[in-house]
Amino acid sequence: MAPSCTKLYAIQNEKDLAVNSVLDGRRTAQPSRAHTPIEARVPQYDIAHDFDVDFGLIDPLEREFVDAAALPTYSLDDIKVEHHPHSGIETKVHAFSNFHRRPAISSVDTPPDHHPWCPFQSRLEFEVAEFALEVGLNNEQTDRLINICHRCSVRKDKFMLRNYKDIHNLTFLKVQFMKEVISVPYNSEMQAFDVYYRDLWELATDLLRDPHLFPHFMFDAQRLSKFDGQTFVPFVDEPYTTQDFWDVQSQLPRDAKPLAFILYADKTRLSSFGTVKGYLVVARLANLPTDIRNGRGVAEDKEHAGKLSWVNFKNMVWHESFARITSSLASKSRTGQWYSCLDGINQWFFLCLLILSADYEEQCVMSLTRGVMSLWPCPICLIPRDELWDTSQRYPRRITNTSREIVLAAREKDTYEELEELLKRYGLRDVTNSLWAIQYSDVHRALSHD
Repeated sequence: MAPSCTKLYAIQNEKDLAVNSVLDGRRTAQPSRAHTPIEARVPQYDIAHDFDVDFGLIDPLEREFVDAAALPTYSLDDIKVEHHPHSGIETKVHAFSNFHRRPAISSVDTPPDHHPWCPFQSRLEFEVAEFALEVGLNNEQTDRLINICHRCSVRKDKFMLRNYKDIHNLTFLKVQFMKEVISVPYNSEMQAFDVYYRDLWELATDLLRDPHLFPHFMFDAQRLSKFDGQTFVPFVDEPYTTQDFWDVQSQLPRDAKPLAFILYADKTRLSSFGTVKGYLVVARLANLPTDIRNGRGVAEDKEHAGKLSWVNFKNMVWHESFARITSSLASKSRTGQWYSCLDGINQWFFLCLLILSADYEEQCVMSLTRGVMSLWPCPICLIPRDELWDTSQRYPRRITNTSREIVLAAREKDTYEELEELLKRYGLRDVTNSLWAIQYSDVHRALSHD
């Protein structure tokens, strides 16, 4: 993958001038045909341009030079912590030996948790259940393990589990997954798929209600830098210290806070269900420190492998499923959501998608790019396929608004051949991206390195 860039792209013809010009974020001409509003053309997503995040062009790693007169006040390796202006927290400089991550100041008097193994009755029950799930025991094997524990236990702890169902009931009550069936057309037939998911806002509030986790939440962006004797050199150690997190908070109302999600996604086989294929998505909140929040793919169907219609179908299934998973995230990214936190403060949270963690194949699905054999194989920037070897050059970043405009412009072509020709020119697919509906988020910028 290449960095963002400065190279320009040849304009194919006057008719496509408008589409080409958006590659550098500027609309230099209007399309030759009358365009209906984007909202009317893509009714299933309430897309509003006014709130799309603008990450700016400032290099987040640009060094901050210090006035020579101020040099005596700093020592080598001092750490500067600069909070976002909206937070109202003053910038502070810490000696390197004294700098460490501290929990956020909280008025909540959190008593020690003497039963961290709940909802299990004892630590012994928890450890046995953990072991059974960790090694992938089936129901019969789990029952055998529990029988062995009953025979071998010295009875210092209560052991009330009787079978696998007891473990399932205890854990299932906490998870509260919902099921929906999505239908996507392929070869003139509707194909149905089950989607199991948990509401992301409910997941966030579960974490916010936890008195042991809440003191560790960081709701304001920070900038960290280290004094090298002459300048303060920026560095990043958590998602809330990144430039993107800072940029999102800069565009929110002054009293609002970003609640940022990290989504990990990959397809796999579900070993507990034999040969059933599944697509697992794991959600984390980027507002929590790394130390707190912290498979092989599935073989392709040989009957359909390589067919354009099949690839587009798979992309449609993915985005229809993700639209369900991220529905609350998308809606609360526009208007925000008030929530009364444990410290007694009502916070106005705007949900956003900060990081998408996936391998290259999944990134192409997330960004609707056409993969390694396309003219522009990178899902993050517009480096030509023939120049992937040259890492010394810089290329323009892909932008969500631009990708959306190109797809919508392609759909207005008179023939399918013209539609495909335009989309191939920019390495995109004719699928509505579910992530377009999330404000203050850019899918191409959220993608991480493979």
